[in-house]
Amino acid sequence: MKNNLLAGVHVGYQAGTEKHWTGRKTNPAMGNQYWYQAIECIDVNDINETNKPDFALIGYVCEEGVRRNFGRVGAAQGPQSLREKLAKIPIHFNAKRLADLGDIICVEQDMESCQMAFSKLISLCIAQQIFPIGMGGGHDLS
Repeated sequence: MKNNLLAGVHVGYQAGTEKHWTGRKTNPAMGNQYWYQAIECIDVNDINETNKPDFALIGYVCEEGVRRNFGRVGAAQGPQSLREKLAKIPIHFNAKRLADLGDIICVEQDMESCQMAFSKLISLCIAQQIFPIGMGGGHDLS
């Protein structure tokens, strides 16, 4: 059953994808050794009881607040950069499921809608007892 969580909200959405999670080859007999081997990529609209992760990474691809405050833009690249770094970190847990739910993307400088969509996604995670971890964006993510 589709959640259709972002229907009617003026934002872009890109589901998590495995192409953002890469790392060096390891011996398969040793099991998952790095985050890239353990991460599950799930479309937010497909979350259900059978694929529900314990932790969810959610990208906030928005730097509109930085732009409005005449700051140095670049925060929109934060989620992707964090994924690239996390992918190569050794994993020290096997009992927890970790998922990349993808990115909420600001369109047409509509930061307020982006914040609303991000908030809805965080609320969905909490309601389903998924621990959300937000990545990227400017200070407005706080």
